[in-house]
Amino acid sequence: MDAPIQQLVPPVVIISACGLLCMGQFARYTAIVGRARQFHREFLAAYRQLRHAAPEDRALYEAMCRELEQQAQGVLRLAGLIRSALLYLVAAVIFMILASLLIGVELVWPRLSGIAAITAFVVGLFCMLVGMVYVFAEVRVSLRLVHHEHDELQTRAELFTPARGSEP
Repeated sequence: MDAPIQQLVPPVVIISACGLLCMGQFARYTAIVGRARQFHREFLAAYRQLRHAAPEDRALYEAMCRELEQQAQGVLRLAGLIRSALLYLVAAVIFMILASLLIGVELVWPRLSGIAAITAFVVGLFCMLVGMVYVFAEVRVSLRLVHHEHDELQTRAELFTPARGSEP
């Protein structure tokens, strides 16, 4: 009776690990979706200002609208990567649960369920691997977006900062 219990340990540990990864990714997903909504609100505010702006200010508001739209698209791309990571991590949990169930069934049908349990375990590990690749991709892309946003904010700040010697 020890063997099935010992065989259940790896899937259970992986289920716990995937659960922790999912919690972190769900929190990140929620934050990113909130950031996308914030960009949309900022875009609408800038667009309203653009519609009523003086001719000399229109170029600035048009640039703001373009930048906000670009940022929103980037954030939505991040949300897509995180969603994919979550789907694969949840699939890994499902396959690990299936592997655990099949390990239990192995007591009754040793030949059939043993192969199925190993297959479910390997597929679950593969799903976890793919999910982590998506997490890696999201981390890489998110840093690029932050750098881009920082550069744009510096450019905007320079537009509003008077040149030296031009102040009264």
